[in-house]
Amino acid sequence: MKINKVVVGVLVVFLTVVLASEAFAWWGKEKRPAPEQRSERIAKRLELTEEQKAKFKDQREKMQKYVEGTRDEFRELGKKLKTELEKDNPNRATVQSLIRKIGQKQTEMQLRRMDSLLELRKILTSEQRQKFKKMLGPGQKRGFRSPPKFW
Repeated sequence: MKINKVVVGVLVVFLTVVLASEAFAWWGKEKRPAPEQRSERIAKRLELTEEQKAKFKDQREKMQKYVEGTRDEFRELGKKLKTELEKDNPNRATVQSLIRKIGQKQTEMQLRRMDSLLELRKILTSEQRQKFKKMLGPGQKRGFRSPPKFW
């Protein structure tokens, strides 16, 4: 019985850390400007054409819609995991399955973010890509993870 409580405690801490790190990756610790304000700032810094601005906006809206849906799925999976872990005898297979689903969702989200960045990159000229790379690179302390170095 005492071992079950320890296992439950460890898994709850693990889930909390995973979900919190994902939240910080997306939203950062500081309050960020609204998406429209960020888009305007990016457009100005990159000197985007009207056509490029429209494509950036479309891509941002697609990603935002996906993130909102995924966030709801994370909450639902987290609730299910918490419910299972609070039982006197949690089902190990169920707990493992839920943790795997959470991991799969995180992987899907990272892949989708990368796809979105690649799509944005296609829109830009060579000079704009260099500026964009600097904007997303390390040194930005906004809670955003840098993309892989494949530029």
